[in-house]
Amino acid sequence: MRPHLSILEPALVSRIVDEAISILGKTGVLVENPHSFSRLVEMGLTGNKATHRITFSREQIEDALASAPSSITLHDRDGNPSAFLEGDKTHFVPASSALRILDRKTQEIREGK
Repeated sequence: MRPHLSILEPALVSRIVDEAISILGKTGVLVENPHSFSRLVEMGLTGNKATHRITFSREQIEDALASAPSSITLHDRDGNPSAFLEGDKTHFVPASSALRILDRKTQEIREGK
């Protein structure tokens, strides 16, 4: 038997999700890459060229959530399955916060921002 920790009341969880959907509809997300921005607009999302923001309708978000897989498998660098994420399973990875990154333009390792 696995322990279960519930910190938030179900009503609060619903409120947080509802407000997140509202923010995605009003504020959207910043997409700095011009090609990615154009592709998202071509796929039917609403884009603001002046702000480089993509917004999502409630229906688009609900459709995306409904079509998302119920589980995913993470693999190690050799391609071996290393973690199975599904249901209420969690997976903790020490130092996974990108303290240093490989800059794709300069090919140098630098501190994250």
